[in-house]
Amino acid sequence: MPFPLTEHNALLALKGVGPAVIARLAQMGIDSLAVLSKANACDILTSVCSPEPSNR
Repeated sequence: MPFPLTEHNALLALKGVGPAVIARLAQMGIDSLAVLSKANACDILTSVCSPEPSNR
């Protein structure tokens, strides 16, 4: 489930956060500010910095 529209727009208002960042968070199962606030920053960075698995 994607971020609620108000939260999606709030994230887009942040410098450096665009649709790709929001999509990557959603891929990681982070779909609300409440979930994001409880997430471990190191885990997010590790996931974001690792390459996406290929479909080969």
